[in-house]
This record gives sequence, structure tokens and C-alpha cells, in this order.
Amino acid sequence: MDKTKIVMMGIKGGVGKSTIAVSLGKALARKHKVLLVDRDIIGYASDLAGIPGDGVLSSIFNGEDYWRNIKEINFGIGKITVVRLFSKENTEELLKRVHKDDKFKELFREAYSKILRSDEYNYFIVDNPPAIDYSSDVVKHEAEIFSDIFPSAKVYRTYVSTPSRYDIENTVNYMKKIEIEAPVRSAYSFFIVNKVRANVEELSYVRSKLEDITRRLGVIYGVIEKNENELESFSGGIIDVPILPPIEQLSNKIVENDYSGGLILPSYSSLEDVEGRLILVYGKADTKKTDIVKALVKGNPLIVYTNEKILDKFEKYRKIGITEDYRTKRFELRDIKDVLKLARSLSKEILKVRKDESTAVFYRVNDISPASNCCEIGSQRYEFWNAIIGSLIGSFQKVILICDETNEGECETLKPLVDTSIKTDPNGYMINPVE
Repeated sequence: MDKTKIVMMGIKGGVGKSTIAVSLGKALARKHKVLLVDRDIIGYASDLAGIPGDGVLSSIFNGEDYWRNIKEINFGIGKITVVRLFSKENTEELLKRVHKDDKFKELFREAYSKILRSDEYNYFIVDNPPAIDYSSDVVKHEAEIFSDIFPSAKVYRTYVSTPSRYDIENTVNYMKKIEIEAPVRSAYSFFIVNKVRANVEELSYVRSKLEDITRRLGVIYGVIEKNENELESFSGGIIDVPILPPIEQLSNKIVENDYSGGLILPSYSSLEDVEGRLILVYGKADTKKTDIVKALVKGNPLIVYTNEKILDKFEKYRKIGITEDYRTKRFELRDIKDVLKLARSLSKEILKVRKDESTAVFYRVNDISPASNCCEIGSQRYEFWNAIIGSLIGSFQKVILICDETNEGECETLKPLVDTSIKTDPNGYMINPVE
């Protein structure tokens, strides 16, 4: 099996680079042998692995056993081995001495080479400190040792950023610089935006940036990882670090040599900042969409419904029922003018009941749309919802579509009318924002 080296990069600390390195290492280690080289002076990955040593470099300098800075953890049929290269203190001074003293430099090369060859590792993950620069002798030395031992290894550089516009732009500029300066060309690059909140606007912005990055800069996979609050104050060990779902998907792509490219997105059980929205819910009656609406919407939304069976599920919310007269009319329409008239009358009813800036939910769109064949069905429904949204849009901040299937049927017809469409997973609980 070919050797693969995954180099973790970031322009600044605190972006979750080391956590992602460990999560990726664990995902790969379930069926393979993984060596995680902790080059970050902070040593977060080493701390998680419970390595108390001062690092390989310090041990060599002090004539101590450097193997005490290595720990092996079994996962499934594979394992992950973590090596702490540097201590948290005096590392800068020691590194300068390494490159001034040829003997010391050779001792480090010999030790690092033995570690790399100590088992039949399939994957090597190098967790770097923030803003490393390939003009540095230290960085070049480590890269040269690895490439001398495994000259045919594939190298994937993985850039990690937060969703901040400033951080993404700085990380993109950093990536451009690294890809020019690096002594070993990367086979492919990945760009991970970490700590993305369950916020419609933030998700839309990050997605559009990743689409641009993958299209223009040759990044093979753009990954969105959501904000995992429990990891902010995490105090467990490496065994307890979760394998994050998007990172697991990325690991599968790496193992399968799948270079088709694209975006890897997370699922959210709820979204923030959807107050004052107009939400259109479309889909089958048995997919638990009431749970999704409750997860999405805070406060006291207005539910526009057609089926009285849902009343007990929305008992605490304000409701406006579509009348029997309306349900009859939607099957009898014969002219597009009547379709638009019906849409405008429904809009007026909603605004009368709403009277504030709360969210309104149409539950469900497919039971409210015109159902006759007065004209081409897609055009008819488009005109109907275009009229409703046009009448209401001044009263709502954004329009969101929640859909079982966003690639066909009525959902596809409605997508041009909304700001954000949300695709639900088959179980009806998880939410994947999509364009």
C-alpha cells in the first residue's frame, strides 16, 4: 500500500487544527496504521495521548530515551501512534542548536528516521504549529527526512480556518504562499472551515467561499465542520475525541483514492437565527417534519396548516388553518389569474394574523399549492408561490425552504424563490443547508 502524508496547516492557533488532526487520525486508524507526528509546541495531540515526555528533540539533546515520547493506541484492527517531537519550553533554542551543530542534526535525523520506520504505517499525519514557513530550515529538514525515506509518498496539505471572513482570506493567501514554497508538491490539498455555527447566513457564506476556493485554487475537497461546543472545554483523552462526521467522510475519500472533488458538509439538528423568516416545508407526511420545525424555530411562530392532525404537535404555537373552502378551490382552478388571486388572498390572511415580526411556517407546501391542471403544473405552482412570497417578503427577513428532495419536483420549482434551501436526511431529523 502506498504511503500517504497529511500535513496539517493553519495561519493561526485556536482554529481546531490539532483536534481535526486527531479526529482524522482516529478515523484512518480503525483499519490502518497511523503515525501522528505532533510538531506543534503546544502539544495538544500529545497531551490527549497522555505523553508526559519533553519531546524527542529534548530527549536527544539530554541523552535520554526518546522512545518515551511515543504512545501507541489501538483502534479496531488498526492503531494510531502519537509522537511528541518538541517540548513546550526551550524548543526554539534547541532547534537553533540543531541546525548549527551537524552532529546534533544527524542524531535528530537518525532518531526521526527510526520513528518513521518503526512500523508499517500507512498514513502519516503531521500536526504543525501555526504559520509554519518552508523557508525555515527546521521545517525543510523534517520534510526532507520524510521524502528521503518515502520518496513516492503522496502528500496532502490540509488547511484549517475558522468561518471568519478575515481568517478565510488570510488562510487562502497563506495556502497560495505555501504551495509555491513547499519543497514537495502536494498531490491534493484540502481546505477545512471549522467551528461553523448553525447559522443560515454563516453557512451560506462559508459554502460559497469553499466553492470558490475549490474551483479557482485547485483544492480537491472543501470541508465544513460545525462548531462542536463540547470540544471547547474538552478534558478527556484521545480515546474520547469524537470522529467528526465530515472528517470521517474525508478519511473515506483518502482511503478510497477518491479525487472526484467537491464539498463535504455537516448535518445540523437545528439552526440559529431563523427568527422573522418565512419557512416553506415540503415533503412526505411521515418524515417527522414537525420535529424539524420545532428545532428550527424559537419563540411563537405562526403555523399555516392544512391538516388538523398536526394541531396537537403545534399546540403551543399560533395557527391559521387553510379552510375547507380554500382546499376545494385549489383543485378547481382553471386560470392562472385565479391562481394569483388565491395566492394574494392567502397572503392577506397571514399578515392579519401575524401582526409582529415572528416567523411564519407553511406546513406543508404540497398541501397548499394549486392542484388542478389549469396550466403547466410547474409554472402554475411557481407563479402561485412567487405571488405569495412577493406579497409577504417585505414583512420577512429571509425565505427558507425545507425539503425532502431538493433535486426534483416542487422543491426544484421553488428553489429560485428562496434565500436558502435545506435538505433533510431520510430520518427527517438532520438538516443539510444547500444552495
